Amino acid sequence: MQLQRIRALRGPNIWSRRTALEVTVDLGPARAAVAEIPGFETRLRGLLPDLFSGAQWADADLIGATAERATLAHVLERVVMALQKGARVPVSFSKTTATNEAGVFKVVVEYREEDVARAAVEAAVQVIDALLAQ
Repeated sequence: MQLQRIRALRGPNIWSRRTALEVTVDLGPARAAVAEIPGFETRLRGLLPDLFSGAQWADADLIGATAERATLAHVLERVVMALQKGARVPVSFSKTTATNEAGVFKVVVEYREEDVARAAVEAAVQVIDALLAQ
């Protein structure tokens, strides 16, 4: 996974009325659906069990009917949001969308504190890379 660009949107924008980071991420060789990466979801659940609780983070978001479509870009989105919330930064908006380029996604996450959000993005990439390496 390679971050191509992180852009701070400091007001209403094409994604939302909230401030947000727009992260362009290239999944590279890790383009497979999360469900196709052996043991990844189990390791993710073990590390961040709260990621799968609550209405917004329901199990169906990463498994079940949508497992074929959930990518590491979607996991990045959820981990960044979880890390910000863990830092007691109240955020609620996020979105992941594919671009016209295969394996490249835009991950948009709300922020209140830009430095915290940027650090959360970097930490989330490290978490995902570590889980992939196990």
